[in-house]
Amino acid sequence: MRPAASRNQLHRAPPINERPNERRRLGGLPIARDSLVLVCLGALGRDSRRFSNPSDFVADRFIAPGADPRDVLSFGLGMHRCAGAELALVTAEIAFSQLARRVEALATVSALQRQNRTVVRRFSKLEVHVSRAPAADQQRPQAP
Repeated sequence: MRPAASRNQLHRAPPINERPNERRRLGGLPIARDSLVLVCLGALGRDSRRFSNPSDFVADRFIAPGADPRDVLSFGLGMHRCAGAELALVTAEIAFSQLARRVEALATVSALQRQNRTVVRRFSKLEVHVSRAPAADQQRPQAP
């Protein structure tokens, strides 16, 4: 379930920008050549015609029957897919796996604060309370 949870989190807010090399129309509106167009692919992840409960975090959304991993557009798609996408997903899977072994619960302490940025979203404040798993100090990762 961890890879699916990572993909679900990524599909929620992945922005991408584009500069059209010719005049275009988008949703009936003219887009001038070389205009900066910000496409928030996270909005696609909020489409209730495609996803049930689109604004909810559903950890197993991408392993459920009928799920399509291509719905996660955070790293682009096709020939424009990020070359490091699989490395990022595997790294997240390992990190969350290790966290789950050592932590019983996480709870937010205060409201999350995001930085208002155009391309890369991140938190400026994320305070959490960590409840360690029993005997977490004795657990060590096992060699493969």
